[in-house]
Amino acid sequence: MKSSKELLYERGQYKEAKNRIQLFHQLSVTKPNSYYLQLKVDWSKEQLQQLYMAKSPPITDVIWEFPLLKERLLSKHKETFWITAETQGKNGEVDESFYYKKIKHTGSVDQSAFPILLDLGVITVDYTIKALPSGEAKDQGYLFKISPNNLDLLFDQVTEYDLDY
Repeated sequence: MKSSKELLYERGQYKEAKNRIQLFHQLSVTKPNSYYLQLKVDWSKEQLQQLYMAKSPPITDVIWEFPLLKERLLSKHKETFWITAETQGKNGEVDESFYYKKIKHTGSVDQSAFPILLDLGVITVDYTIKALPSGEAKDQGYLFKISPNNLDLLFDQVTEYDLDY
């Protein structure tokens, strides 16, 4: 598929509570999600593919090229601080507060680990696409996620600072 809009209208679902079509879902290589979407690492083509598994054979909807993904990972996370916090109060309320617990400082991405971690299901992808009243699609990007406990698998440098004192 060539755009977020095409992906949204082909694979998204109408949500009555929001009165819109949306595609807010996590994808992994380990199994299809409830929208029948699954990731696949194609080692021979150096690609990450998103498959629609409800058809036989599965349909390849989206393709990411590993060289470009690695380049983006390096540019975005050359050096990153990951913050763990507890919140008090409700989201968006005036009296909402944050208690910062830990900071992880990472650097030096291990590019060779990235496709392996995708293939193992350690890294997942979240779609955050919704239809606007105009019919256009709005997305927050394709979110590649890794648990804070696994950062040491992706970065050669991980330093943790405990803020509980």
